[in-house]
Amino acid sequence: MRLILAICPEEARNEHRHVYPLNYLEVARDNRTTFEKIRDIVAEVAKQADETVKEENITPDYQFDANGLDSLDLVEITMSIEETFDIEIPDEDAEKMKTVQQLVDYVESKTIGEKL
Repeated sequence: MRLILAICPEEARNEHRHVYPLNYLEVARDNRTTFEKIRDIVAEVAKQADETVKEENITPDYQFDANGLDSLDLVEITMSIEETFDIEIPDEDAEKMKTVQQLVDYVESKTIGEKL
């Protein structure tokens, strides 16, 4: 894996510069909330199973199994979340998550302190 480092533009004139991985800065510039990012991932996977699914129907209490998502869909959601948030979700943790809010809470618990 290649690591590309970048200096935050606001700090370029500051003598106390911080160097961040470039992909971290890209994530930091994304102003969507954790819920919005996860909602978009879930909606994309859900639309593959049912084209009538709309993003606005993906609420925090959206239940995966009650809405027809199977274990393969959940694996795809988990992999996308891991990539988006640069975290690792063990299988035993992923199996416990049944709603979008549980995913949001889990991701936020793993990413606290990593924000700029």
